[in-house]
Amino acid sequence: MWTKERIVAFREKAELRQEDLAAAFGMSTRSWQDIENGVTKIRMWHILALDHLTLMLAVEKGDASLVDPITAKTARDFAKLPAKQSPA
Repeated sequence: MWTKERIVAFREKAELRQEDLAAAFGMSTRSWQDIENGVTKIRMWHILALDHLTLMLAVEKGDASLVDPITAKTARDFAKLPAKQSPA
C-alpha cells in the first residue's frame, strides 16, 4: 500500500523531484507536497497512477526494485497472457 513515507522513498530512489511527480500527475507542486506531508489523503487514482509510473520508470531505468512486489507480480502475470489479435 502506498503511504506518504513510501511515496517519498520511491521519489528519492527514482531520483525525482516533487516538481517532477506533480507534473506527471497534472497537479501543482504544492498539491503534491500536501500528499507527501499527509495533508491530502492518498486516493485510489493516486495509487493507480503511482503503480503505473513505477512500472514505466523501472523499464526506463532498468531497475525492477522501483516496483513493489505486488505490482511486479501482477505485471509478470499479465505478460504471460497470450496476445489476442483484433478482428481484421
